[in-house]
Amino acid sequence: MLKNTLQKYWPLYALTIVITLLLRYFSKTTDSDVIIWMLAPTARWVGILSGITFEYLPHKGYVSNFYRFLVAPSCAGIQLLSMQDYQGQGEALIGWLDVFYDSKGITTPEQFRAHHDTTVPLLRMPKYVWENNEPFTAEMQLAHY
Repeated sequence: MLKNTLQKYWPLYALTIVITLLLRYFSKTTDSDVIIWMLAPTARWVGILSGITFEYLPHKGYVSNFYRFLVAPSCAGIQLLSMQDYQGQGEALIGWLDVFYDSKGITTPEQFRAHHDTTVPLLRMPKYVWENNEPFTAEMQLAHY
């Protein structure tokens, strides 16, 4: 039955995957003013679920100055949920902070700010696995959030 369903609807599945990949590419390569139709509902739902208020800043996205949150195309990197250990359905010791947001001694605030500050250096590489006989090529970028 699963095989028949896949054979019948494979064009729909393929189209869904293509649209998803195009939306991801589009959202990462464009200005926040162009994708406000994607950012606005995200900021609205975050506000409804958490009570955090956001204001829209042109060319930056939605900002919460009090909580220092940013809803913008540049937020596709670190997920804030992974910075803290999770004590939900089972224990996940994944973050550099414990469940009470206390440091576990993995990093210092100064070391953390070196990579997660207002202005950070980025290295854009065409791939992540290199052979020892390949020349390493990358593009340096300075991101200012």
